[in-house]
Amino acid sequence: MPRRYRDDEHAPGLAALSPAPMFAAFYGEFTSTPEIPHEQDHFSLFVAYSDAMGWLTDDNHSGLWGMNDAGGNSYGDGPRAWFQVEVDPVPAGRPLPVLPFLQAAVAVNERLGIGPAEKVLMLLPVHRLGPRSPHAVATMRTAGWFAPLAPEARVSAEVQLALGQGGSREALRRTAADFVRLEQSVVTSLRVTGSAAAPVTPFDDSFWGGPAGATLTVHGSLAAWTPDAVGWVAQALAECASAHGVSDLLVTVTRHEHERA
Repeated sequence: MPRRYRDDEHAPGLAALSPAPMFAAFYGEFTSTPEIPHEQDHFSLFVAYSDAMGWLTDDNHSGLWGMNDAGGNSYGDGPRAWFQVEVDPVPAGRPLPVLPFLQAAVAVNERLGIGPAEKVLMLLPVHRLGPRSPHAVATMRTAGWFAPLAPEARVSAEVQLALGQGGSREALRRTAADFVRLEQSVVTSLRVTGSAAAPVTPFDDSFWGGPAGATLTVHGSLAAWTPDAVGWVAQALAECASAHGVSDLLVTVTRHEHERA
């Protein structure tokens, strides 16, 4: 079992970690109170699921991530669940593994009785991709998976992008522009709006070079409110950001349930 870096499950990301954490927090008024089985919790279940899928890094560095920590709350305004892993450098031609990361997290949430979130906040270690070309987005190869989804599955979604204090507002603008130009149907009717209020993160600002400085918001029609659709969007954004020297990207995807596209 990988070693926990921290024991306080209500305050993620405060300890000194390796320089490439990937983080996801799930927010919302869930319909049920999590029931944690005996000797199982967010951490142990995430490790078990990642290992079963072959995604957990082993001693030979074969896998997608190493486990750092996980936890959750059943009260207050914080995230109902959060997961934190460490990502190794990603080979050329491969995307950041956000899609399987969210799939694993949602599988654990479901096992614990946690219903669908209304908002997902992700910290993406874009620098693990290395320099990428804005014309070569590996995530585009999988866009066809979402094409057959029924039109009624689509939801209106807001995607907020944020950089830390060292981030360039121009880099963020170019990232959004490259993303909007992608020829895909996973998220459509895209429009970019200006700066928004900086997101409140559930971890210490030193964890990623925060607090957030430059922000930008993209609105669109998402193919479905599923971990693979949200993960696909995050992966594509990370690849677009890598072409403009972004190191860490904070992405918040919010579902607007009463605004069907």
